[in-house]
Amino acid sequence: MRWLHVICFSLALPALAVPPSPPAAESSHEIVIYGASSAGIAAGIQASRMGREVIILEPSADIGGQALHGLGEVVDQSLPTGGLAAEFYQLIAHHYEDTAAWPRQERYDYQYRYESRTGSDRYQLWSFEPKVARQIFLKWVADEGLQIATLTPIDRQSGIIRDGTKITALRTLTGHTYHGQIFIDASYQGDLLATAGVPHTFHDSGQLTPRLLLTDDPSNRLPFAKPENYQRDDYQKAISQLTDGSPWTNLHTPNNKSYIDFAELGPPITSETYASASDTERAQIREAALRYHAGWLWTLAHDSGVPSRIRHYAARWGLCLDEYSANGGLPSQLLGHPSRSLTKSEPLIAGTTVAIRSESGESSPIHYGALLADASHTSNLITPTCLAGGLLILDQTMAESLLISLGQAAGTASALALDHDTTLHTLPYTALKTRLVADDLHLTAPPIPLLSKRIEGIVLDETQAELLGPWAAGHIEHRGVNHSYLHDGSAPYEEHRAIYTAELPRAGEYEVQISYPALPTRATQVPVEIEHASGKNIVQVNQQKRPEIAEIFTSVGRYHFDQTGCVTISNALADGSVVIDAVRWVPVY
Repeated sequence: MRWLHVICFSLALPALAVPPSPPAAESSHEIVIYGASSAGIAAGIQASRMGREVIILEPSADIGGQALHGLGEVVDQSLPTGGLAAEFYQLIAHHYEDTAAWPRQERYDYQYRYESRTGSDRYQLWSFEPKVARQIFLKWVADEGLQIATLTPIDRQSGIIRDGTKITALRTLTGHTYHGQIFIDASYQGDLLATAGVPHTFHDSGQLTPRLLLTDDPSNRLPFAKPENYQRDDYQKAISQLTDGSPWTNLHTPNNKSYIDFAELGPPITSETYASASDTERAQIREAALRYHAGWLWTLAHDSGVPSRIRHYAARWGLCLDEYSANGGLPSQLLGHPSRSLTKSEPLIAGTTVAIRSESGESSPIHYGALLADASHTSNLITPTCLAGGLLILDQTMAESLLISLGQAAGTASALALDHDTTLHTLPYTALKTRLVADDLHLTAPPIPLLSKRIEGIVLDETQAELLGPWAAGHIEHRGVNHSYLHDGSAPYEEHRAIYTAELPRAGEYEVQISYPALPTRATQVPVEIEHASGKNIVQVNQQKRPEIAEIFTSVGRYHFDQTGCVTISNALADGSVVIDAVRWVPVY
């Protein structure tokens, strides 16, 4: 068992500090959290900040969960992000603001090629390297003085001690017993709730698989190795199905690294199979999956049966020397959705939102009761991962921002229940909501972009403009027009122009307005040229400033037009990135 108390390090030194003396055989805590996933860490930090004594038990040797093992980018950035989730991604962004954080890639090369950002006032970065996420989680833990005990798997045979509907203690395979008043199951497999006999079900949430991190940087590349007991026959079918396309899809992270996975490759591993396996069997499953995928990479790079173009491409890549060094460059966990889901006889109460989830572009609330077991069975257990109804299993984006938000909600509820001397189930939602909102958790769905046909005036969006230069599509959350915008980020030093020409219903005076998503990295002097009946005017727009008209549009002045209006937006002499969304002419009567 490894203990983390107060850990002192810089962001450049992610080492764990191990206290010299072993822990006692028993200890008592106000809140016991099982699983140092991002949700578990968030729950611990939140409860600690609210003055509660917390310990986090992690069965593996590492903390951070899937954020360090494949979820290095938030795929669906439409999810509202606040509270600890926003804090996490801000810390990521601040780390990468330092030029020293870019030893293997120019910052601006990555930024303009791959970076995606939020449309809020606060600067956040959504992609990160595993080692950077680990450093930030460790810094959080150190700053809070949070106790984390790694290598402490629960005794899944008899590791829960009860007193009626209350769990009173959790016993690990190390022989240590942790007494607590409230227990939080933040594990992906739901081992605590399952050991406690809490009713649950398994969901078909797809195959578990390793997500591998590769690089084509020769200075950081660990060439693919041929695994022991390699059998080419294991890959014959996969070789025969190769086409002329790329052997994998790259999900880029900073410093010339890319996540890849082969979701349909190898023996299928379902969430139920893995969760139901013993600890020893789980280790064997992980080892077999990693060995199989490592063998496939070696096959792609070396086997003569692989098309030469693919073989030469694969040979350029390798595992990362500076990631997962203790495991030969391979991750130690599999990527997948939570295995178990609470089943409840008690109905969920509408209007008790603690987080917002997204499914196929549609947002919906997660109600507080989805985190709780039935009070008649277990009254002091809450889970931010194994939600009732399979809500996380159905969420295909599996965004870490959502897990952090749910962990923060679970930590808040636990601390408040102790503050109010009440149970998790009888805690007034008004008290919970008040604290969640005060801590900047977003409990409403993100704004829906307005459709141009519903906006007053004559509106043209960027799809109706004449475009000059290699404008690139943007993908951040913003309250804009329609569902898109463009930016000059893929080639900022090339000239970009967007010419909006509108046929106006009548001659007269119009106010001209433009829309854009504001960010601190935007240009502060974007030239907007307005052609009107009396000539031309050029107005400089600060795209770091939030638009003042319904947070969508900013005015560039009133002008008299004949029946044609023309507005040109360019990046000429701009001091940052330039974006284009919509232009509208509002008649002045």
